[in-house]
Amino acid sequence: MDENKILDGMKGLIAEERSYNEAALKTHSDQLRGDQKEHLEKIAADIEVLETRYNDIIVKMNRPVSSAVMSGIETPEHKERMELFNSYLRGKVDKHEYKAKFETRALDGTSDANGGFLVPDDYQNKIISKAYELATVRPYANVMTTSLNRVKVSSASQITASFGPIHSPANAVSITTGMINIDVNKISGSITISRDLINDAEADIVGYIANNIPRKIAEVEDEAFCVGTGAAEPYGIFTNTTVQANVINSGVAAAISDVSNNGVDALIDMTATPKSTYLANACWMMNRSTMSEVRQLKDSTGQYYIYQMPLVAGDMPMLLGYKCLLTEFAPDIAANAYPIVFGNLFDGYNIFDNKGLEIIRNDYIGGNTDDVVFYFYKRTGANVVLPEAFSIMKIST
Repeated sequence: MDENKILDGMKGLIAEERSYNEAALKTHSDQLRGDQKEHLEKIAADIEVLETRYNDIIVKMNRPVSSAVMSGIETPEHKERMELFNSYLRGKVDKHEYKAKFETRALDGTSDANGGFLVPDDYQNKIISKAYELATVRPYANVMTTSLNRVKVSSASQITASFGPIHSPANAVSITTGMINIDVNKISGSITISRDLINDAEADIVGYIANNIPRKIAEVEDEAFCVGTGAAEPYGIFTNTTVQANVINSGVAAAISDVSNNGVDALIDMTATPKSTYLANACWMMNRSTMSEVRQLKDSTGQYYIYQMPLVAGDMPMLLGYKCLLTEFAPDIAANAYPIVFGNLFDGYNIFDNKGLEIIRNDYIGGNTDDVVFYFYKRTGANVVLPEAFSIMKIST
């Protein structure tokens, strides 16, 4: 059976069981014995765990996987190219030797303009996969590849439909369309490695670079995906003016709550802002400082309100039944700031990757310190494509 059909069935079953259990608790709450109510509440908690596991499976299935891993076979050409790439990193061959040997095969698509070349596909996928695992936004957004410098995404108005008599003509509708331009920008960085380490035959230079570049890529991307301005970088979700139009005020001038505002009402209003069709994979986004404030919200008896610690190690915390994604790049709580976003990243935020990760070796800049500098370049664009999939909190009365 097709894996997608199995997962669709799991999703439908989880939704059905959740609906049945919530209806039982709501309709018969006053008639249930203590143990019966406790049993239904345990079922509700188990459903939350199943939904979390299901979402994690979807995320893992969407991770990029190298062709060598998929096939289980390392071709002679792939092995030869990786050996030559390793030699390039160690300075045993230069770009001219590489080109002379792989002019008609491995050099396809190689960029010579900057003095380097595109890394082998499987090595690139290894770096991107690791960056994917370290990132906050990317695993939950809609990620696609492109060969363009600018991608135009349609922003057509919502599809309309209604019941009517058989053979009746379709209702006339007015459709507004537009295009959202997503520029593909360049991420550039560098990593410095001592010449002694490079000359050490036992040192895994290829692995060392693959383990260190992804973290920086993930950090740079997450910052742009959250608070990017669109100036030579992606537009961020928190700073997007169309998302900010879906605002829910905290009710307090410079905080989430005070003696008159419990803070929870605004969060509940945020979950009610996006349409129900976006709620299945919705999540919260905030930084750890804001999460600390949310966790401490209490009622008049001193009981904590809404935060749920994960039941299984490694799972995400839940807030009002939805996952919490923690990113250090979300704004802090302050007057007129927008510190919390709620919504569906997959439907609402598109990321476009321009295939190709380029690494350039420079032996001269670090010559005085006996170091070698490796520059890396990657191209990515992103923007909000469906603002109505989000709501955002503003710290304001």
